[in-house]
Amino acid sequence: MVKKSQASGAKRRPYLDDLAELYDRFIRVMDLPDNPGRVWLLAELSGGGRAIDLGCGNGRICRAIADRYQEVVGVDISPRVLEIAEAKDNPPNVRYECCDVLDLPPGFEGKFDSVFTTNSAFFMGPADVVLPQFRRLVAPGGKLVVLDMTRPDKDSATLTNGVETPHSFRPFEIAHSIYQVSGDTEIVIDALRYMLHPRWKEMTDESTPLTLSEFRQEYRRFFPGVRITENVIPNLSGAVWQADPV
Repeated sequence: MVKKSQASGAKRRPYLDDLAELYDRFIRVMDLPDNPGRVWLLAELSGGGRAIDLGCGNGRICRAIADRYQEVVGVDISPRVLEIAEAKDNPPNVRYECCDVLDLPPGFEGKFDSVFTTNSAFFMGPADVVLPQFRRLVAPGGKLVVLDMTRPDKDSATLTNGVETPHSFRPFEIAHSIYQVSGDTEIVIDALRYMLHPRWKEMTDESTPLTLSEFRQEYRRFFPGVRITENVIPNLSGAVWQADPV
């Protein structure tokens, strides 16, 4: 059973509640064995005692790394998407918490050998609020691994219904990139259904990814010595940081 945090400070809306089934189909593209994003992420998550996936969605990465860690915790704000995660074939050392990343239950700080998030950090809030929270979760000697959406420094934008839409949020261009990676028209159709849903539009209107320059600047600000990998796949960049041991 998914455990719900009793913390009361969360402010973000769980948009994925209305998108959960579409998201579950859409995200299949990230699970293709030769997807560069998946290959990069799994190479960085080498194993240890405890790992936490922030914005875990349907739990796909939690399950993929369960044999590398003693315990894996998936955290997401959406109860419905976690119900889908819980209904899948989860190893016994995987569990889920329904809460906002900025309002985690007591006892999480400094406890995880690997803290990671995939395509979710920019939805969680401003970088100067979210990144210190990430850092607080990393155990001494532990590792932070982030794969997140980024925008080109000279990103163009269009107006849709009077609202500026960054290039990186244009559904048909994203769908084209997905087809280039997968060659699977069914996944492309699922992706378009997901990204053309009104709730997805609301969610993305509230959250603008960092540009590449901002991504480098903010992660270097909070994680000295961080290793940045730009455009692991188009519009997704990586950050890896190792905490000092005790």
